[in-house]
Amino acid sequence: MSCVLRITGNKKLKINKLLQIIPELDTYWIKGEPRLSNHPNGKKHLHTGANHCISDAGFDNFELQKKDAINYLITNRIQIIKIQELKGLKSLYLDFGIEQRDVAMQCDSFPPKLIKLAGELNLGIEISLYP
Repeated sequence: MSCVLRITGNKKLKINKLLQIIPELDTYWIKGEPRLSNHPNGKKHLHTGANHCISDAGFDNFELQKKDAINYLITNRIQIIKIQELKGLKSLYLDFGIEQRDVAMQCDSFPPKLIKLAGELNLGIEISLYP
């Protein structure tokens, strides 16, 4: 997953309600539950949340991730609005996973169309760099 719709909330955010809007969530977690199922006494989730894959383009294909995100926002506008209305929602944003290039300074940008669509839907945008 290189670009995901990341949804976070407090304990009032109900995953079953979220699954009614997006049945094909890739992963989800509940506040207070163990972060790792094989470590039940380990660290706990600090919030309830979910990830939904927006683009399967590789970390090295940021351009395709952006195109996929634009198409997703246009096609799934109603679902995103429904998510915004859920009780307990804290944040909703697009997280673009891209490769960290071996350069003195890395600059990556978003097209105005993507920024406009995300803004209209009250979505944040994040870049996560991966080696």
